[in-house]
Amino acid sequence: MSVLQKLRCNADLVHF
Repeated sequence: MSVLQKLRCNADLVHF
């Protein structure tokens, strides 16, 4: 998993 995908996943979890 790329870093951007990781950040994207985290953003989805916390709903930025």
